[in-house]
Amino acid sequence: MTFAAGYWHWFWLIQPAPGPEDTILSSPDTYWRMKMGTPESTSSYWSEEDVDVYGALMSDRSAVHAACEDYRAAASIDLDHDQADYDEGKRIHTPLRILWGRHGMVEKLGKAVDIWQDFASADVKVSGSALACGHEIPEEVPKDLLEEIHSFMK
Repeated sequence: MTFAAGYWHWFWLIQPAPGPEDTILSSPDTYWRMKMGTPESTSSYWSEEDVDVYGALMSDRSAVHAACEDYRAAASIDLDHDQADYDEGKRIHTPLRILWGRHGMVEKLGKAVDIWQDFASADVKVSGSALACGHEIPEEVPKDLLEEIHSFMK
């Protein structure tokens, strides 16, 4: 239930078009604030300007449809392709640095590094850590993210 409650939008946005699109477009601001929380949220920080900028895209039918299609693909063809690659023994052959928010769903459900290790070649180093933020790492802790990238790229 933790996953379903935290990522409720995943299960909704994969429903056939135009259901989710029409519902979002009927009240884009309500949808965006419900999905992302308010600036007072303890898991992420959004200024009113951030909410307005991102929320404006929720009034654009083509943007909303594209977002829904991305979720639909993730729940269908992307899974099929990932499984086929896995079954064929295809693995990632470059080092991986996995980052997630300590206050987000990945931390609650755990084992992100272990999951990615399974998709990497046995000789590939997979490392990771939780950052002091929620789900939106670039918006919440941009300096920490840049430090992680610089450290990983050395």
